[in-house]
Order: sequence, then structure tokens, then C-alpha cells
Amino acid sequence: MICVPQENVTVVEGFESVTEYIFNTTEAPHFFCIICGTHTHHKSRNNPGKICINVACIDDFNIADYKGAIKNFDGVNHPRDL
Repeated sequence: MICVPQENVTVVEGFESVTEYIFNTTEAPHFFCIICGTHTHHKSRNNPGKICINVACIDDFNIADYKGAIKNFDGVNHPRDL
């Protein structure tokens, strides 16, 4: 996941295949692919002005090129819950 300012994010293709899921707090809508179930992005709960993007969903993105800049998030242990 990488979190960027919301105004810097544009979905250019495939939005018709994305569905929204809102968890308990309703603060951070999450978006998933309706075909494969992959979590594509969500509104940050810690920084509401940011969108967090699953970089594994970006074509030709090589995470090794951004070592140290991308936080590995396991999806279970949310930083705000610590």
C-alpha cells in the first residue's frame, strides 16, 4: 500500500469492476474488484485526505524500485489499533 493525496488519484480504467465495502467505523471505505476480490484501494482512516492504493494492482509496478518508501501492511494489524 502507498497512501497519496486524494486529489492526486484518478482511476483511469476498470472502475465498473470495483465495488465499495464500508467496515464498522464507516470512516474508510474500501474498494474491491468484483471479479477477483482483490482489495484495490481505500480511503485512509488515519489521514482522511489520502487514498491508499494496493500497488500490486498497478501494471508494470515494481515494488523493489521503491524500497523503504512503501509500507508493508498485512491487513490485520491496523496502525490505529495499536
